[in-house]
Amino acid sequence: EVRAIQIDLTQNHDVEGAYQSIDFSKIEEKYTDDATKYCFDVLNGKKVTGYLTKLACFRNLCDLRRQNTTDFPYHYDLKEVQMTFKFASIVPDVDLHKPLPLMGWQKFILAMINGWKDENGERRFTDIHISVGRGQGKTQIAGIQMCKAVLIDTLNFTNKDFLITANTSDQSTKLFGYVKKMLESVISIEPFKSLAEDAHLDLQTNQIIEKKTNNKVW
Repeated sequence: EVRAIQIDLTQNHDVEGAYQSIDFSKIEEKYTDDATKYCFDVLNGKKVTGYLTKLACFRNLCDLRRQNTTDFPYHYDLKEVQMTFKFASIVPDVDLHKPLPLMGWQKFILAMINGWKDENGERRFTDIHISVGRGQGKTQIAGIQMCKAVLIDTLNFTNKDFLITANTSDQSTKLFGYVKKMLESVISIEPFKSLAEDAHLDLQTNQIIEKKTNNKVW
């Protein structure tokens, strides 16, 4: 049984103290995925991060304790998380033309996006804001997530539209080209090669379209 814990961090902001006050040993034993390990590393001081990242990690550990309860009808889908990491491991960096190992914070974000689901198996988080310095890997995360959406998440769905946009047309064109290059590489290997052929995936200049399903990336 999970006991409800009320913690107010608006006054002292002592997230480490709040973390130390709760027994997370069962969570640490049960969840050994890289995203959960990252949370423990952050809160145990093994990784240096900002306060907001500590809060996000603390929230995640608390949510793991209270998942599947009446007041919190969400669950952490470990199978989905591991599949996301496995898929990400084959998506190449466009500049280096080979996959780059994801950093812990990148895995944490991908796990939050894909792993947390509601009672119907739908994603808990639908609006994700990633704010890190320039050249630190935001585009890599966005590209991986878009490729996963096109090749995996929309299997057996039709007429799905995805939009790539930015502040300027030059930026959006660059990001679209980034995703396109990623997809070109991923669909050169199985099972995605067969999936792409079956869906009649066509990587065009200004759009990506699955002609069989009419799913599109604009």
